[in-house]
Amino acid sequence: MEKVSKFGLILLTLFLVGLLIFAAITELRLMIAVQSDGELKASRSFQYQYPLFNILAFLHIIVGLIFLLTGGYQLIPFFRKRFYKTHRVVGRIFLGASLIVASTAILLGIFYPYGDILESVTSTVFGFYILVGTYWAYTHARKRNFVHHQKWVIRVYFIALSVATIRIVAGLGIAITGRSLEEVLGISFVIAFLIHLLAVESWIKLRRSQLRTPLGMGQH
Repeated sequence: MEKVSKFGLILLTLFLVGLLIFAAITELRLMIAVQSDGELKASRSFQYQYPLFNILAFLHIIVGLIFLLTGGYQLIPFFRKRFYKTHRVVGRIFLGASLIVASTAILLGIFYPYGDILESVTSTVFGFYILVGTYWAYTHARKRNFVHHQKWVIRVYFIALSVATIRIVAGLGIAITGRSLEEVLGISFVIAFLIHLLAVESWIKLRRSQLRTPLGMGQH
């Protein structure tokens, strides 16, 4: 049963990461096209009319891709056990990317929300959760408490992946209720974030016995 759940989690993670990478590349292509096409820019939602939005969005997406790739690397035991120095370098890049992704997500959610106030509130709450999680991941690594460091890295990464689940929940919401994306986006944020929060805490609790061993990180 444990192997089945582990394999299922790996497949789900790969699917969510793939979905986010596809969405990020698609959004980048659109934003680049908008900058050179006045009619396309005018036809898009209001956010594209603001230079600061475009700067924040570009930063969020590009650094987000780095976050996805470095975070995935961090969670592969083979690399973590055998390449300690590389793990530390990649880990620092991951934590730095996490700070930028969370900060830009908060700013975008507050000043340029696509949906309602619920989207802004949820983005802010979970953005701060990722910031706090990043702080604790870094703090525990500095103290060489690698068990708790690993737990916080897992939390930060899988909470961030809920952005992919938001798209799935929003799509289902539109199909079921017939409402617009703007109307279902806020509640989709809440549902997706809570699903991931419950799932990651359940997973950490289930794997508690294995997480007591630093999985090769004690020699950093």
